[in-house]
Amino acid sequence: MPLTLKNNITFDEMQMKILYNLIFTAAAQKRRKGRLARHRWVLIGLLMALLCGSCFSWHATAQTRRFGGVVAAATPEAAAAGAEMLQKGGNAIDAAVAISFALAVTEPAMSGLGGQTQILVFSPQKPPFVINGTSFSPAMTPTQPDSGEMTGYRATTVPSTVRVLDFAMRKFGSGKISWAQALAPAIRYAERGFVVGPYRYLVWKRHEKILREHAS
Repeated sequence: MPLTLKNNITFDEMQMKILYNLIFTAAAQKRRKGRLARHRWVLIGLLMALLCGSCFSWHATAQTRRFGGVVAAATPEAAAAGAEMLQKGGNAIDAAVAISFALAVTEPAMSGLGGQTQILVFSPQKPPFVINGTSFSPAMTPTQPDSGEMTGYRATTVPSTVRVLDFAMRKFGSGKISWAQALAPAIRYAERGFVVGPYRYLVWKRHEKILREHAS
């Protein structure tokens, strides 16, 4: 099994194990007290540390010596997209843009392009600043939506994500990464597919009906 494939499977398996342990350990603590319960929480902490440290360790060990960067994202595919931008000479903004588009493909339930985006930027050369992409609801949006209007385009604000990412990259990107290069990993995942472990499978399965109704 290729290392990248194995790593993606491990990522989702770890999420499932942590979720399982959190649920059942919390229930067990209400019934028992003492050393066993404390040890279980320690185990959960170790699992969370492993999740944070191992999901991208196969890539980071060699690459941090080459480009001096660290990439963190909600999915291994998105983290790889950000690392790819750094490898090509891009900066953190370039990586963040690539990650955002990759997440729209690999984690659409949490990171779709139809939302709004705020970016907090820190640079050694200037004080921290914010790119504020907060937006508003359309004028005709019902102020008291009924239960049938809680999902879909009428339940959200005017999307700002793509506009914010475009502005951030043009204004604060390295200039070494093109828009096409930043979108390339996301397009690749959309066209070729990627491994979905049990955690993401369950999330998508749960919302399958809504996703199909609002496929665009």
